[in-house]
Amino acid sequence: MDKRKLLVLFWLGAMLVPLNLIQAYTGDLRFLFLRLLSSELAHVAGHLFLFSGLVVIVLGIFQPRLNWRTALLTVGMVLAVGLGQEFLQLIVKGRSFGGPEVFDLGVDLAGGALGWQITRWLQRYGRYLRMAYYMLRQARSTS
Repeated sequence: MDKRKLLVLFWLGAMLVPLNLIQAYTGDLRFLFLRLLSSELAHVAGHLFLFSGLVVIVLGIFQPRLNWRTALLTVGMVLAVGLGQEFLQLIVKGRSFGGPEVFDLGVDLAGGALGWQITRWLQRYGRYLRMAYYMLRQARSTS
């Protein structure tokens, strides 16, 4: 299997593991998890990071043209993964679907949009980043 596709599987696995499950098995680190990750700001930042990262990774691997069709497929992917993540969290918490989950899905979509913009930026300026990388690599090998 291609290593890039393994990265997608790893990223999806990390996204779908409920944080409460990790906290239950951390032992002495439980205090650190509760302190750092229990705020609403950390929760929102985590969703933004995970979903923007997912979109950047998937679009970077498959490199489709960024058009309306790809945008709709991306929104569908984000919603499918977001719903899967929320339902797994609800099973662990023993609750029913409600307002907080709808808010999380909105944050997931915002993260997907951020990932879309990052991908557009990388496609536009990626050539210059690669040129800078090769120039630095060559300069390091000659010294």
